Amino acid sequence: MSNLPLSQRLALVFAIISLLTLGSIGFFLYSSLAKELAWRDDQTLLGRLDRMEALLNSADSVSDLQGQPQLYANMLGNTDNVLWVIDQQGNTLIEINPPKLPVPAPSQTNSVSYFTGDTPLRYRAATVTTRITDQELTLIAGTTLIERDTMRVLNKRRWLPNHKRSQSAPWSTN
Repeated sequence: MSNLPLSQRLALVFAIISLLTLGSIGFFLYSSLAKELAWRDDQTLLGRLDRMEALLNSADSVSDLQGQPQLYANMLGNTDNVLWVIDQQGNTLIEINPPKLPVPAPSQTNSVSYFTGDTPLRYRAATVTTRITDQELTLIAGTTLIERDTMRVLNKRRWLPNHKRSQSAPWSTN
């Protein structure tokens, strides 16, 4: 490197610093996107638990809700969301589970807790145990991570093209 003229050495150092700086910014933005998507999913799950708890509190009994699935019809027909209402004995009272996820073990905490699973596909769920009409119930709301993972993969492909794509023109969309 000492054989290179000063201007070329400075250009090389500037290029390396620029590469490191832009790479760090890209990594930071990508990880920030992942955190923001996870936070958004958690807030959606928390809202779903709150709505279900309000619906259960306004009903005379859980059995009334079992016979009226149209009350939570916004989740019916949506294949990404799941909902379970489980009693103290572990019996599932209400289940909306289009992706056929396994029923998670009920938590014994009164505060909301989040967990992630990957069987049969990746999902995120929130659970809370609450007292409704003199009955201890565990509410579990979840969503598959298909949308979130797809968004992250598409974003990664957009900024980190694979070998096949890098051989074409940089403005190409194939």
